[in-house]
Amino acid sequence: ANSSGSMSSELLDDYEEGTWTPVLTAATSAPTVSLTHVSGYYVKIGNLVYVRFGMYVGSISGGSGAVRISGLPYAGKSYGSYRQPAALANAQNLTSDPEGPVIFYLVDGDTKLEGRLFNNADTALPISHFQDNSWCIANLSYDVS
Repeated sequence: ANSSGSMSSELLDDYEEGTWTPVLTAATSAPTVSLTHVSGYYVKIGNLVYVRFGMYVGSISGGSGAVRISGLPYAGKSYGSYRQPAALANAQNLTSDPEGPVIFYLVDGDTKLEGRLFNNADTALPISHFQDNSWCIANLSYDVS
């Protein structure tokens, strides 16, 4: 309790929740992907969106460039050259390191995430690291305008 009378409050009048469908793609050219399982859920409260997703890759071929997850329910806020760090994800059965954590950044002003290596956020996670029976799960939050 605050007895000084200096608290402020806002009513919760901007709330939405629902599902979305994440799409596994890539920055340069899109791979051909068949997802055995895919799910996405979101909650939007004001200018903050909380998202979770999971996907299990049945088969994947082709594609080039950094891993991207598209289809987010809202476009993220633009920060210029800075990208919002949005998620620490668990990715398994990749063709090479990293087995385990990867980072996803929000692509400025867009509905896409882009993968980076956990141990070096300047190095893109290439789509070639995903193979048949790879999977990825994540929780994230990001700002919207």
